[in-house]
Amino acid sequence: MNYSETPWGTGNMGMTCEEVCEMLYLYICDELMESEVKSISSHLSTCPACRKAMSETVQLTGVLSTTLPRVPMQYYSRNN
Repeated sequence: MNYSETPWGTGNMGMTCEEVCEMLYLYICDELMESEVKSISSHLSTCPACRKAMSETVQLTGVLSTTLPRVPMQYYSRNN
């Protein structure tokens, strides 16, 4: 499925499908600013392709969370 050039809405504040899909994991993990969450939520309400991508990302996230070991965040830092 090609998400690259599908804008939503009529204003210039809309996000493309590509932008939304790149941020879905962070959206699911609640790691975005409120304005980004609102933009993505609005886009998802009108875009079946991105809702499908969201569903697939949720499924993948669930599989990964049960498969991969949990590592404390301190191990991800370069400063340790």
